[in-house]
Amino acid sequence: MTTQVKLAASPFHLFALSDGLHAVGIGPAFGQAKAENLIALCGEAARLGIKSVKPALDHSLLFFGNVLACRDLRDFAGNNGFVTFATDPRGHIAACSGSPACNSATIATHEIAAQAAAECGDLLDGSFKLHVTGCPKGCAHPQPAALALCGTADRVSLIAQGKAADEPFAFASFADTNASLRRLADLVRSERRPSENSAACLARIGSDRLAAAATGRS
Repeated sequence: MTTQVKLAASPFHLFALSDGLHAVGIGPAFGQAKAENLIALCGEAARLGIKSVKPALDHSLLFFGNVLACRDLRDFAGNNGFVTFATDPRGHIAACSGSPACNSATIATHEIAAQAAAECGDLLDGSFKLHVTGCPKGCAHPQPAALALCGTADRVSLIAQGKAADEPFAFASFADTNASLRRLADLVRSERRPSENSAACLARIGSDRLAAAATGRS
């Protein structure tokens, strides 16, 4: 029997509320945005007549207005690099600020995360958060993850079903990090059973086979 993992609720939707009011969930990629981009987003919201905004899950913001204003703001946000749909793979990655923003980080987490979102979208199906962290502190995702990439002094640790500081199942060189992740995505794609999501497939495959795939031995 296949074990299933329940998909987490996403804030990246257009929600119909009462009395003709709607809300739209918008978030910065990987939970971080430059001040000027947030200022531009809020300026556009004000121009569209949206007068209320509240923080929500996954570092997102809920903007409240009429349906046309919410749709127009969603389009503006999407065209300016924000996450606006639950199907956006970037919304399923937890990444810290990384190098060079953080002195503790040894990897450029956002570059790795952006490439992962572009190349491994089918792996990032919403059943888990891919954790990309610059060091074992794991600030962006303190809880265990089905799959984590953790920068160390001389390489990247790959951890399954654990926290950033837990025992890795394999290592990758800095330059080979995304290639290792692509190989894992290929393995999940080939092994996934009908109605099985990525988190369940990763757990079923197990560390030994994940290690073989990540290092190109499979």
